Amino acid sequence: MNTNCFPGPGVLDNLQNLSEYQILILASNEYESSKQKWLYNKVIGLKGNIRVFCRCRPLNQAEITNGSSSIVEFDSSQENELQIFFVK
Repeated sequence: MNTNCFPGPGVLDNLQNLSEYQILILASNEYESSKQKWLYNKVIGLKGNIRVFCRCRPLNQAEITNGSSSIVEFDSSQENELQIFFVK
């Protein structure tokens, strides 16, 4: 029967080193993940993540009787720009 079944001191030292290395890798991964998330949010903010949607409707009878008129202009050369003028 073999009584030498326990690993030698070199193996235990290597396991300890690997465990410490794993902790360093996990901490580095956590740092890089948070950095990536921050950079992604920064890019989204710089691109402009606010979108405004509007719906244009015809004037109702009360607005017409008040003398209101609205003019909606859209110039295709100015992409994504809508100008609304209210004239009374």
